[in-house]
Amino acid sequence: MRRLRSFLNIFVVFLFAFSLCACGGNAKDENRIDIGEYSLIYKGANIVKDSEGKDVLIANYDFINNSDANSNYVLSIFETVTQNDTILESAFVYKNEDIFESYTDSQFKEVKPGDSLDINISYALVDTVSKVNIKFEETKEGKSATMEIDLSKLKVTDNK
Repeated sequence: MRRLRSFLNIFVVFLFAFSLCACGGNAKDENRIDIGEYSLIYKGANIVKDSEGKDVLIANYDFINNSDANSNYVLSIFETVTQNDTILESAFVYKNEDIFESYTDSQFKEVKPGDSLDINISYALVDTVSKVNIKFEETKEGKSATMEIDLSKLKVTDNK
């Protein structure tokens, strides 16, 4: 009887430990946004000045093509960006003016199924402290997801 009780105690401990391990694996990545056949992983953001001295948000993501066909970000995802209930306009900012390379160039590159690509989106800001809300919509089926970026935690950097 004593052996059976010891065995049951050990079995319960292992069962409990196993259940804790199983729960830990289901944690959702806060930076991952799933939108239909595509996923975005938010990697960070910064604020830069454009050529006219206006503040521009540059948000960086990994775009993951989970579909069964080649695609690119521009044809797959449409984003609406707002700040203080104002829809923000997309901005064009050079990353390297000498070779005419902009922050958003990679949005047009084709991504094979199962592959990912580093992309940026850029929008002219109303101010540099209010939160920015982004709604991502899959162009094919209209599935959507949203995220918020707290600008108060970002620094304004010179784009040079």
